[in-house]
Amino acid sequence: MAVVDSATHTVLRTLKGHSMRVLSCAFSPDGTLLATASGDKTVKLWQVDIGSMECTLREHTDRVRGVTFTADGKHVVSASSDNTACVGRCVRYTGTHTRTVW
Repeated sequence: MAVVDSATHTVLRTLKGHSMRVLSCAFSPDGTLLATASGDKTVKLWQVDIGSMECTLREHTDRVRGVTFTADGKHVVSASSDNTACVGRCVRYTGTHTRTVW
């Protein structure tokens, strides 16, 4: 998956980690994190500025079709073809590292 500057259409980062197609993505309200949902049944959180994957969430048993952050950026919500939605709490550690607790 590529992160592209919408004004210049320049690829800023290439994010590799999902084994199947990305079906949905969302930026955190502060723009520092990107959540991606995939047909591989996972949600991944990425640190946007350096393109590093922070964590992989494996709560679903079928394709994850949607992902979003809450308005305050403290939670990630995902929806899957397994007819479930999961809510995870984003926990920031020292520096910029983030983990999500389901």
